[in-house]
This record gives sequence, C-alpha cells and structure tokens, in this order.
Amino acid sequence: MFLLKVFSVIKQRPTYILQYARGTFLFIFTKVLQSFLLDCQKVRLHKSVRSQNIQNFLAGSELARIIVDAHAVVYENARVEVYDAGVVHIGESTILGDVRIACRQKISIGKRVLSSWNVFIQDYDPHPTSQELRGIQTEMMAANFFPRYGKKPEVRPLDWKPMCEEIFIGDDVWLGANCVILKGSRIGAGSIVAVGAVVSGGDFPERSLIAGNPAKFIRELPR
Repeated sequence: MFLLKVFSVIKQRPTYILQYARGTFLFIFTKVLQSFLLDCQKVRLHKSVRSQNIQNFLAGSELARIIVDAHAVVYENARVEVYDAGVVHIGESTILGDVRIACRQKISIGKRVLSSWNVFIQDYDPHPTSQELRGIQTEMMAANFFPRYGKKPEVRPLDWKPMCEEIFIGDDVWLGANCVILKGSRIGAGSIVAVGAVVSGGDFPERSLIAGNPAKFIRELPR
C-alpha cells in the first residue's frame, strides 16, 4: 500500500520526488531519535504521531507538559514550547504546519485542526507593557546572553511576571496563513480563522468565520 502511494505521487508529480523522499526520511529519522532523546514524562506522544524534527517539542521546565494524541502530523518547522507549569494538548489527527506555539498556562487544540503557514499561538505576554519594566527586562536579557565579551554588567532587579490566560481551539478549526492567536482566545469547533487575523482574546461560537486585526466574528459557517 505504501509503495503504491509512492509510485502514484511520482507519476502525478515527478518533480516532487526528492521533496517527498526527504519528507518521508525526516518522519522516520525523527521517530528513531525520539525513542532515545525525548523525555516521555514531559512530552507524551501517541505512538502513531508523525513529526519531522526532534526539535518540534520543548518542555522547558520540570512541570511543563506536551501531549499529542493519535495520528497527529507535525511538520519540520513547527515548534511547541512550554514553560513553567504550562500544558499543551493537541488532539487526534491535527496537522501542524509552520506553526509556533508558546505556552505558560494551557493551550488546548482539538481534533482535526489544520494550521497553515506562519501561524503563531501564545497564551502569555512575554514582555511588560511598562517602558521602565521592559527596559529592565531587556537589560537582563542582554547581560545574560552568551557568548559574553568582557565583564557582565550589573542589572536592576525585575519585579514582574507574565500575564497568562488559557487558549482553547475546538475540533475541525482551520487556522489560515499568518494568523495570530493570543491569550484568552476561545475558538469554537468548525471555525475558520482567516489569513492574517489577530485573535487577541474573546469567545467565538462554533462555525465562526473570524477575520481582521483585531479579529471579529464575520458570519456563521455551514456545517
């Protein structure tokens, strides 16, 4: 069955032979690497999950968790990063393309969700809105950057924590190219987030067409 599919692709799209072969190799190679290098306590992948890059998943603290359910597909440029006690849960048969997910609290992505190119999902604000606090944070980032040439500069203490709020994306949602989903967003099942939309919080009912910056409900979609 697999060979028949390969021959079918070659026949219909002969110029894609190398691209198809490379993609298949990455899925297989990553599966082998994950069996040795992945921390299964922090990153829990169903045995049927296919991913193309050992760096697709980063659980950046002891309490961080990433859960990916059966038959999900994660392409080479997808990146899921979880910090603090955050949890990312990705549902069955969901396909993650060129998507960046950053989590410190909770991001739930349902079944059969499609993500297009350059999709960004983040459940926290990474930097202060205060000019003074943001300046202190930037000083700290620059001072701690490696490699460092010369003596480490003294920095002021930063009294600030990221603002976090859970994100929920329901089943059968289509995330269009270049869309952004920010903290506090809840997108109902069957919805479509249009190209370039910036969803900066709020509840959207099932089968919503969501578009704009800031994103708004446009109309109800058919079943």
